Amino acid sequence: MTFWADERAVTVQVGTVLLFATLIVAMSLYQATAIPSQNAEIEFRHSKQIQGQMQDVRNAVVRTGATGTSRPISVTLGTQYPSRMFFINPPPSSGTLRTANSGTVGIENVTARSPETADYLDSSRTNLSFSTRSLVYEPNYNQYDNAPDTVLENAVVYNRANEGNATLTGQQLVHGRSITLVTLDGSLSESQSATMSIDPQALSPSTTEMRSIPVRSNGDGNVTIRVSTGLNEEKWNDLLANQMVSEPGAT
Repeated sequence: MTFWADERAVTVQVGTVLLFATLIVAMSLYQATAIPSQNAEIEFRHSKQIQGQMQDVRNAVVRTGATGTSRPISVTLGTQYPSRMFFINPPPSSGTLRTANSGTVGIENVTARSPETADYLDSSRTNLSFSTRSLVYEPNYNQYDNAPDTVLENAVVYNRANEGNATLTGQQLVHGRSITLVTLDGSLSESQSATMSIDPQALSPSTTEMRSIPVRSNGDGNVTIRVSTGLNEEKWNDLLANQMVSEPGAT
């Protein structure tokens, strides 16, 4: 009598091994491709969020400078990734919020209309140039490599990237016949992945109401505003386009 070997169990074992190997390969591919893509999307959304928060900071700075009242603003410096069973996330992304030297902002060829006020507001007698700083957010993402820095400078928020700068807000320097100079002072440098609070404080004015001072040219030329800026002339022309007059002497 002849007996044939039963290979059915071996076939089942081989099939299980192949199925397990296929599952491992699929999970490895998902870890290598899908997870980074999903994390890049999370980081991109955070970049948009921080750009909006920097605009909130700008509005708070302008409001504080005008009224003397302060309201804290929250800024989320980094972002968390969702928990994933069987898959690995990188550490939470972080960001740095810091102040940087930004040069000066000032006004030339100007004097106050009132003789009493002209004693301290006359560019021919007083240096009306003031040091200011910029506020810069620098991301440190794990996947979103070309994310821009977001900069608050001269009351303008813009994105700074290798391919160029893109403004996110309008300007506050000139509106109609009004000139407003807002400067930043102080030092800040925070690097973390958590939320921090910014509470701008006004150095001037000391009251809760902004005082407008009528001014005119002092006769040395047109009233001129000079700012140190990371934006080029074309960007400032765009920002000031709706404040331009069609010809000299127009109102």
